[in-house]
Amino acid sequence: MTKSQLSYEMNEMKDWDLQHLWHPYTQMGTYADEQMMVTSANGCYVTDAEGNPYMDGISGLWNVNAGHGRQEIIDSIYEQLKALDFFPLNGYTYPSAAVLSKKLIDLAPDNLNRVFYCNGGSEANETAIKMVRAYWKLKGQAEKYKIVSLNSAWHGGTLGALSASHIASEKRYFEPMPAGFIHMMRPDCYRKPEYMTEEEYGLYCANLLEEIIEHEDGDTIAAFLAEPIQGVGGVKIPPANYWPRIREICDKHNILLIIDEVATGFGRTGTPFAITQWGVQPDLLVCAKGISSGYLPLSAVLTTEEIHLPFTQEGKYFQHGYTTGGHPAACAAAVANIDLMEREGLLTQSEEKRNYMLNAFKSLLDLDLVGDVRGRGFMVCVELVNDKTTKEPYAHAKALCRELRNAGIIVRPIGNSIPFFPPLIITEEQIDDAVSKYRRVLSEARIPAGATV
Repeated sequence: MTKSQLSYEMNEMKDWDLQHLWHPYTQMGTYADEQMMVTSANGCYVTDAEGNPYMDGISGLWNVNAGHGRQEIIDSIYEQLKALDFFPLNGYTYPSAAVLSKKLIDLAPDNLNRVFYCNGGSEANETAIKMVRAYWKLKGQAEKYKIVSLNSAWHGGTLGALSASHIASEKRYFEPMPAGFIHMMRPDCYRKPEYMTEEEYGLYCANLLEEIIEHEDGDTIAAFLAEPIQGVGGVKIPPANYWPRIREICDKHNILLIIDEVATGFGRTGTPFAITQWGVQPDLLVCAKGISSGYLPLSAVLTTEEIHLPFTQEGKYFQHGYTTGGHPAACAAAVANIDLMEREGLLTQSEEKRNYMLNAFKSLLDLDLVGDVRGRGFMVCVELVNDKTTKEPYAHAKALCRELRNAGIIVRPIGNSIPFFPPLIITEEQIDDAVSKYRRVLSEARIPAGATV
């Protein structure tokens, strides 16, 4: 291997990393103390420069659904680059983009028929926001521009997607946010009022949209945007009646429904897209991450023919796009990824298989620190509390993630919770090993004096 292929001395590369690289979402002042150079990956594991293996409990960043080192995907990228390295989709097309569009529509809810490519989840949510605003203007309803989304939601770091998000720590350094974004309370079944049944709570939370419509004037609201299951918000799973009621309210008031499946799509919850588990059809569906299993950057907005149609009028078009959105090699990777996942049964899994991981992690509920374990399919969240009665959040989840890394499993905290989002190829034996490591680390963690369990 030549120097042009990154064959440098490891210490030299580590030094350059410390001297020049600015890492996202990383406290750079202390980064050197925990620097870890990842050099290879295979299946559900990554390996550092010293040869230590770690279970990848976050699938890269919730995106390596098919697992690391899948040769079919790697080969598809190589073959595509040999044939066509790059060309834009601005007025042109190529086979990998066309084939992928068909595959996505075949996986999606039946009403969706159009695909717009981007590079990542933030861009795709940004695109969906711009798309619905442009749609209403072309329909002669320019006053419909507001976006309603949920508290604690995460839709991305670009300015529009960030405005639709609702995590104060993510916004404070970038304010003021653009106008036209409204937030409403999310469903959180772990903290629902005790006097409510889950069904009553689901209707209560969904009907808050009616209150916002009345207060804001429904004629000014373009869309309701939300994840079917909040990811960064803590894997919050809505009651069974929540999404059908939201769809009903949107239809009643002529509001478009945007479903953000960036984290939940492509088999993560046991089906190709999570929203279908509620029997709901969105007007726009945003997907990324698992679309290519992270082998190359790619995302997409799927939408209906009805929304596409106004942009086909003479002199009209969607004035939006990205240079590398739908890159030929990224689309080829996604085609190979979807083919592989369909062949191995990873996109749609049996109830028994999709419930195994959640049930295994629920065994941790006997620990003093564990307040709740929830999830769907291959996304599980362990919420940590000081007190199981008051549900006071535990403040040291980040430190416990360091301990888990020392134990050989890489995870990232979400507030007071520690999620587990492995590649979908994980075995029951590997799940049991992960649960064992969680148990050991959480058992040794301290609860503040005076807390009750």
